[in-house]
Amino acid sequence: EKALSPLPTMFNTAAFYYPKGLFSAILQSSARLFALPIDQLKFHYKVLDDEEELETLQSSTTASDISNGIIIDGIYLDGAQWDNKRHAIVDCTNQQRSHRLPPLLCQLVPKNTAASDSSNIYECPVYLTALRAVSANEAAKHLVSTITIPCSETEAFWTTRSIAGILEVNE
Repeated sequence: EKALSPLPTMFNTAAFYYPKGLFSAILQSSARLFALPIDQLKFHYKVLDDEEELETLQSSTTASDISNGIIIDGIYLDGAQWDNKRHAIVDCTNQQRSHRLPPLLCQLVPKNTAASDSSNIYECPVYLTALRAVSANEAAKHLVSTITIPCSETEAFWTTRSIAGILEVNE
C-alpha cells in the first residue's frame, strides 16, 4: 500500500494553469472552516522576507490545515522591487523591470477585522503576464487577484506608476 505524500506548504502561483482557482479554493475552504459566508471574508497578506520565519511556517503548516493560512510564491513586481530592510516596495534601483517578491503568507480574516496600518499599504493587482490586458474586456481574464503589501510611498504614488504583480516574466 502506497503512502500518500503530504500536500505542499508553499504553492507557486505561476505553476497553476488557472491561478485564480487557487485563490477561490482558499476562500471557499476558509469560509467552511470559519463557518462564514464568502462575502464576509477578506484576504490578508504578509510578506515573508525573513528566511527563519518562512522556514518555521513551512515546518509547522500543512496545506490540509489552512487555519493559519498558506504560503504563496511566484509573484514578480513589475516596475518596483521589495526592500528587505524597509519591509516595503520601493522604486527599482537598477534597469531590471521585474523583481521577484518574497513568498507571501496568505490568510483569510473576517471583513470587519480592523486593518493594522493602512496608510502605507498598496493594493497591488496581480496579472498573468506583464501584458496585463490588450483591452478592457480582457482585463478581468488576466487579473488573478489583488494583494495588499506595505509600500514606501502612498498608494496613489504606486497606482500612478501602474505597479503590478505578474506571474509570467519574459526575461
